[in-house]
Amino acid sequence: MIRFPRAAKILRYVLVASTVATLLALLSWYFFLQSQENALLATDIARGVGIAPPSFGGLFGSTYENITANTSNFEAGASASSTAAMPRLWQITKTPVAGAGFMPSTAISSSTIRFVERGTGYVLEADPKSGEFARITNTLVPRVYEALIGANGAIILRGVNEAGFITTSAGLATSTMATSKAPVALTLSTLPQNIQSIALSPGGENIVYLRREEDGGSSVVQSTWKGAGSKQLASLGISGWHIRWLSDERIFLIQNPAEGAANNVYELKKNGALSRFLSGANGLTILPRANSSAYLSSVAGFILSARTNANASTVLPIRTIADKCVWSPKEEFVAYCAVPQVLPENGALAGRLRGEMHTSDTWWRADVNAGSAELLYAPSNTLQIDSENPSIDAGGEYISFMNTRDKSLWLLRIAE
Repeated sequence: MIRFPRAAKILRYVLVASTVATLLALLSWYFFLQSQENALLATDIARGVGIAPPSFGGLFGSTYENITANTSNFEAGASASSTAAMPRLWQITKTPVAGAGFMPSTAISSSTIRFVERGTGYVLEADPKSGEFARITNTLVPRVYEALIGANGAIILRGVNEAGFITTSAGLATSTMATSKAPVALTLSTLPQNIQSIALSPGGENIVYLRREEDGGSSVVQSTWKGAGSKQLASLGISGWHIRWLSDERIFLIQNPAEGAANNVYELKKNGALSRFLSGANGLTILPRANSSAYLSSVAGFILSARTNANASTVLPIRTIADKCVWSPKEEFVAYCAVPQVLPENGALAGRLRGEMHTSDTWWRADVNAGSAELLYAPSNTLQIDSENPSIDAGGEYISFMNTRDKSLWLLRIAE
């Protein structure tokens, strides 16, 4: 037999070299992945990740990791212990939200706050008393810029498509954090394009919206929450309005405020007639009180007034806009308002509407009958919160609001 010792030795060297090269390549790949993981981790931490996941989350790809945990992201100085009491001011989310609303209390749990993530369209709930979270839906709806929450579970999602048209869809999320053990799909119905403004009825069964017409005006349309049975109620000759639908079923159409120009407020009657409610003021914003003739109104310069009846009108000693206020559901003619710590300069209202300027707010309790106001809560100096879209729960215990600076969601407990 002929032997080839030299060839065998070369082959052995080649195999060893190949093995070493493969191991080095795998090791290099491992360190590369590790560095990428560290980079992603650093990015996630900056976005608010790092909380321990609830039991429901890991199997479903939830983005709950991006929200603020009930123990790790309280206002500076709060305890991080899971047994610690909830802080008075709670940052519910660090990631932007499209909208939020309180869900009614049930026999199982107290009122919870339901909100929609802006980037994903996922619906989540948080318990104000315990700080616990649950994700209700797992249907991905990217780029949701506005969301309405109905007491019956109706969800209105609004965004912009690639062609630049305003899109609106509606779904029904009947599960709650007390009844659902896992997120569920959200079946959506498509509503007409280019809806300018929309409001849910108090129970969530119906919607009223403004539809832009080709002549530049707007039609007021009412339908069920998913768009069925639509009927035109009224027409407006100009665009630029938003809608308030109160718990007493009154509907108000408010012309978007602009400094240097007068705007109007109309009440939409059940027969479709428009009744002028307020007019002739520059930068007018208004907050009517349900089951009452009282309302708060503000004009350019952040001058806030209150009217309890036809013969009683008071300029309140706080300078803010009515859109930053909520009426107390328990105390008659008491309102809670976010008030800028520094009064904005002239032209601030128009800049605010364009997103060009922000305020840093404290919260005040205003007694309209007495014409007085007292400080309710002042955040720490490190927090710069420009409050928008405030709402109050039915029990008058909590106020939720968004920060216009980053669209994060906050909750303030009224009682100390």
